[in-house]
Amino acid sequence: DGLQKQRDLEAAAKVYDEAWALSEAVGPSAEAEQAAAGRGVASVRFALANAAAKAGDYKAADAHISRALKVDPNNTLLKNFKRENDARVADLVGKTPSETARLMREIISGR
Repeated sequence: DGLQKQRDLEAAAKVYDEAWALSEAVGPSAEAEQAAAGRGVASVRFALANAAAKAGDYKAADAHISRALKVDPNNTLLKNFKRENDARVADLVGKTPSETARLMREIISGR
């Protein structure tokens, strides 16, 4: 089921992020581990970014793809996704309420 898959991706992202942080802390002696963790971060964050974009949550998509690009800044697939997502966000400016307006509406409505 899609929700279960999403939870698995979120859990995997957390594990890969932690592995990446640990490999950075260890330094050069963990180069192979850092490369593996980096591939995991990029792959899982890209999948999460795709899922978020398909759901129309371009802000979450940006957060995931930006995280992936931090560990793999030269990845053409990630850079292309980021560029496309940025274009989608720019296209929505003036067509959807800002985050501030959305929060104000929630406050006013008591949610």
